[in-house]
Amino acid sequence: MTAHHGIGSTVCFNDLLKHALNREFGYTGPVEVLQPQGSGTGETTVRYRAGQLEVYIFELCDKELHKIQMKTLPDGRTVPGRPLAFIYQQLLKNIIDNEVMAIMRGLAPETKVFITADHGFGRVARNSIWIDAAWLNEPSDCKYLTARLRESLAAASAPRRVREHVWEFPVSALQMPSSETRFDRRSRTNVTKHFASIIFPKTGFALSRPNSRFDPDAFTHGGISIQELTIPMVVLKVRARSEGSIALGSLDGPAEVLEGEEVIFRLPMRYNVQSGSDDVRVDIEAQISAGSQADLEAAERMVSLSAQVLFIPPGGTEAIFRFKPDVECALPEERRTGALRRLLSVTVSYRDGRRTVRQAAAREFVIRLNSEKIVRRVGNLGNILGLTPKGMR
Repeated sequence: MTAHHGIGSTVCFNDLLKHALNREFGYTGPVEVLQPQGSGTGETTVRYRAGQLEVYIFELCDKELHKIQMKTLPDGRTVPGRPLAFIYQQLLKNIIDNEVMAIMRGLAPETKVFITADHGFGRVARNSIWIDAAWLNEPSDCKYLTARLRESLAAASAPRRVREHVWEFPVSALQMPSSETRFDRRSRTNVTKHFASIIFPKTGFALSRPNSRFDPDAFTHGGISIQELTIPMVVLKVRARSEGSIALGSLDGPAEVLEGEEVIFRLPMRYNVQSGSDDVRVDIEAQISAGSQADLEAAERMVSLSAQVLFIPPGGTEAIFRFKPDVECALPEERRTGALRRLLSVTVSYRDGRRTVRQAAAREFVIRLNSEKIVRRVGNLGNILGLTPKGMR
């Protein structure tokens, strides 16, 4: 599984994967392109299978982390306009709880899972370093956290302030191409650019593109930040479902409910330790998600149920989830089809010795809408009906 901050072209990704598997493991079999199984909240249309290896690529938060502007507080401090905690709780948690866990729950015991990310992101500093247009082939070669120069700073006689606040590397030292050719749509000709070095701003600084306003987003990726240089990886192994002190049964409930109808789901839980042991405390969280689009609109439609705390005796017990599904946030497309697909996700956590164990269960159900119900699609109807044209006042 690969967690992407943003995904570029994936047209040839299966060819790259096939080449890497052949180079590293001698695998010469096919790499199949498969249709993703997720509900669409975070999983892209990228999924591959090569023998016993399956690759899932998720797009987590690329759109939401870009275009976050800075704002100035009354005390003079500048902070991001949208807190990261909001994005993590409203978007990432929903994707992990629903999309990622939906795949994890279907894996066979002893399956080895590798989770990695392509890159991270970081804050953009507000101290600008001016870049001369003469140092570049074209202005677009300069970004806030990196710039490709057609000649070195020494050859360009760059000011001392610039040389002191950037790191400069010859393109050969970074194994980057010294030239590239692209098609210019305006002149309709091929343009060849030559590069001598690449510069990166030091901590606390950002590059200012020539003839452009210096107004970076609060966050971005690139450069030589620790977020770009470090590729995190987590290696997991799927355990058998019966492992652990608590054994979860199947989440039981109706497959379809009518709009306005109360629904009840039950989750059996059994304590695996012999009778006579103390009761085990479990903390239970449950949420209902739509999972129909990969943006915050879908995440904001996620509804969390009241948290529960249960003490499970050796004989076992069950968690009961009683609620009336909310249909006010249904999308127009869902209104037209008359059905809302929802996923009830339950997370159970408890202490097993010195470690905290988390187990999950999920159940999808359908809400059938009342076709005779009138849905108001405007704001305050009273205010609209009460307006009087100027000529009639």
